[in-house]
Amino acid sequence: MSEASVINEKKETLGFGIWGLAPSYPTNTTTSMEAFKREVDRGYMNQHVVRTKASEELFETAKIVKESGGMLWLDALTDFYNSSPWELKPESEWKDELEQLVQELKNRGFWDNVAGFMWDEPDLKPIPWEHFRQHTEYLSKTYKKRLFTVFSVAGFAPDYLPEFPRPQITAEATHYLTDIAFDMYGIYKKDEYREVNNRLKAAVGREDEVRIWHFPVAFEALCERKDAKYALDFLNMNYELLMEEKRPGGLMLYCWPTWTHEIGLEDMLQTDKFKEYEERMLQLGRKMINTPLSYDA
Repeated sequence: MSEASVINEKKETLGFGIWGLAPSYPTNTTTSMEAFKREVDRGYMNQHVVRTKASEELFETAKIVKESGGMLWLDALTDFYNSSPWELKPESEWKDELEQLVQELKNRGFWDNVAGFMWDEPDLKPIPWEHFRQHTEYLSKTYKKRLFTVFSVAGFAPDYLPEFPRPQITAEATHYLTDIAFDMYGIYKKDEYREVNNRLKAAVGREDEVRIWHFPVAFEALCERKDAKYALDFLNMNYELLMEEKRPGGLMLYCWPTWTHEIGLEDMLQTDKFKEYEERMLQLGRKMINTPLSYDA
């Protein structure tokens, strides 16, 4: 039995969140704390990704999340890896600081609202798989929390991204993961999306242990023919596919801020274009955050 299978999962529900919403998100976001609380108070989300670095902004975010009954995912990339080239920093540069943060989260009563640690596209960077395995093993054994990675198709379905050849995912490298997903916003046919997801599950293995997440389109990119209808259809497709899973984890909508040509929910929800999307988002979110996770699947 793997380490992942013996982690004590907090009694949780299915997850629903929006990538990049939290003010303490690792990359630049324009969300104010007031706007964050206002969105959280609408009662349709329970998952939030934050930077793994002590700050009053993080602790205020954690307070809002705790009061709402939600959970935090601590970004495990930003402050743990060098990027030129991509490699895990020496333990002396992050281990003590992480322990201090964890202790402070415990002292403030927020640690039980930490779901675990999250990596965004380590295969695309690429992070050496031996470094990834070392890092995930340490976090799994030390903190007994869930480990969630969203992969690029470059690491397991390279025919979808041939311009970025990367070392492929292995079961050994991903041995400690508890939650997995992939992000690819141009696959809009359900059968094709299911097949790509099956390729990810086959690469990781342990289908009786890992939870599956999906990343629905939550932006407008008219230059790519991604409009409100495309986003709504994608959201519904991802929900339907998630409900087929024996071990569903949740949905993480991408994304809240506007980056380059992708106009995020922060802006699109202010228009009439995304009214139907917003209604469906609220409906699904409120349903999912009240649906308990299964533990015997």
